[in-house]
Amino acid sequence: MSQVPEEIAVRLKTCAGFSSLPPVAMTLIELARNAEIVLDSVADILGGEPAIAGQVMCIANSELYARRRRSSNLRQALIVLGLSATLTLALGFTLVATLRKRPTKGFDFDAYWRRALVAATWGKLLSGELGRRDTEEIFLGCLLQDIGMLAIDEIAPEVYDGIDPFRLNHGRISQHERTQIDTDHRAIGSWMLENWNMPDNLVQAVSHSHDLTAAGVDAEHKSYVRAIAMSGELADLWVGNPDEVSIHRAGQEAHRHLGILPNRLAEMFDIIREQLPVAESIFELSLIHI
Repeated sequence: MSQVPEEIAVRLKTCAGFSSLPPVAMTLIELARNAEIVLDSVADILGGEPAIAGQVMCIANSELYARRRRSSNLRQALIVLGLSATLTLALGFTLVATLRKRPTKGFDFDAYWRRALVAATWGKLLSGELGRRDTEEIFLGCLLQDIGMLAIDEIAPEVYDGIDPFRLNHGRISQHERTQIDTDHRAIGSWMLENWNMPDNLVQAVSHSHDLTAAGVDAEHKSYVRAIAMSGELADLWVGNPDEVSIHRAGQEAHRHLGILPNRLAEMFDIIREQLPVAESIFELSLIHI
């Protein structure tokens, strides 16, 4: 189990919304673990959640999943996306919808979700560039990598008093959190996901979300974790209005840890400008445009 101070663990266990998942999310996780799951079972579950089903339909027909034929119903969308991808995306939509309902105390909630969605969109782009087959798992990991910040805002909102955590590099935010509560959002986030019985690779990705080296991560999960950590770096860069120098520096990091050529990363900044409005419409969130 991921380690957090006992006092923090007690607060998390008694905090509604963070100690357990909504029933539909738990059902989706169980379905994802079932190797014999069939399309009809997933369609039945999503059919009972119109908002989530609508988002699944929307993403299946979006430019993010360009297809020659549009999906006119949920079953067709499931075929387009695949069962595993559908379950992963539906889980992401469910968690975002649940957590966005929570009142905030210490920071700008919209800014948090903007950055999370920028990171997730970068993660999907990086996954395609790397030729990975777990694109949706990376998307979900990027989306949830800083979920611990929401918990800190709930149980210790004073941590963010006097700072704007969305104008700072997240490595610096982690340092600040540790001076305040002897832990940080990475440790808290991984504790939460582990408590929710999320997959081990996702738990490790959150725990190492600001470590591009993926030091100490199981060998089979290193590239997964690095892609998610890089998405966070690129999200920070994007939100901070990147210039040529900062993009070049990020390109060097992407080359060192992911094997992506620096010039290619610069080209990807143009692609991300086109993809963000699509992600924005699916998640019904206004993003930062530059």
